[in-house]
Amino acid sequence: MDIALITSTLVSNELGAGKPRAAQDAVFAVLVLSFMMTDTNDSAKIVKPWTIIVANIPIRIENNIRVDNCNINLERRWKRQGYLISSFQPLYDYAGHSGFALVEFARDLEGLKSAFHFDISFVEKGQGKAEWDEASEQTNELFAWMASEEDYNKNDIVGCNLTNGRDLTSAPNIQMQEARHYRMVLYNLRESLHSIAQRIHRLAFVSRVHLLLQMLDKNEESIENFASTNLELLDMVDDGLAIQSRLQGLKIYIDELYSTINY
Repeated sequence: MDIALITSTLVSNELGAGKPRAAQDAVFAVLVLSFMMTDTNDSAKIVKPWTIIVANIPIRIENNIRVDNCNINLERRWKRQGYLISSFQPLYDYAGHSGFALVEFARDLEGLKSAFHFDISFVEKGQGKAEWDEASEQTNELFAWMASEEDYNKNDIVGCNLTNGRDLTSAPNIQMQEARHYRMVLYNLRESLHSIAQRIHRLAFVSRVHLLLQMLDKNEESIENFASTNLELLDMVDDGLAIQSRLQGLKIYIDELYSTINY
């Protein structure tokens, strides 16, 4: 089943043109992959790197050659809209511009999501693959859709260019890629948390040392006064002990005198 029907079904049944983009993002990957892996679509494939086919690009004849008649650079305009486009390849034949172009997106999962959103935006406007197949030659509208296995295998200018440096991939392969991506994210997160914990421990130790140094600086005079007071007290204790010793000696002497007198 072609990708245009997949995205059309997603838009009409699940995503809905009236739903906010955040809601579409939340269910996007699960819906696309689960739809592609149903019993009737388990072999559905799309082109990788993720590629959008753009059809009916305006052209004009100049010196008997067809040339691009777009007054606005399409690639620049779509990038400004936030799409993760990595390359824009107009397709030429012997007569010049064919009116087709291949728009390649970033190769990661974010690029895949961006490409599907691009596809969906054209389906919502009634300018997807199904509409292009039924369009009259007089229409001036642009049409665009996600390149699928059907497009890849066609013996035309689009198919010949799709097979050049591109391949087909299926939903299971995409899911495995997604699983590897999130495993790496979790691993990096764990390593980051471990590093942060170590830094916090070091900072806490340094902070405690700094606080102690501040306390020592602030109380240095008090500590010196305390030490001085202690020395004075010790001197007083020594003096007291000396007096006590002399008193004890005097007591013994008096006791001896008393014994002598009584004797």
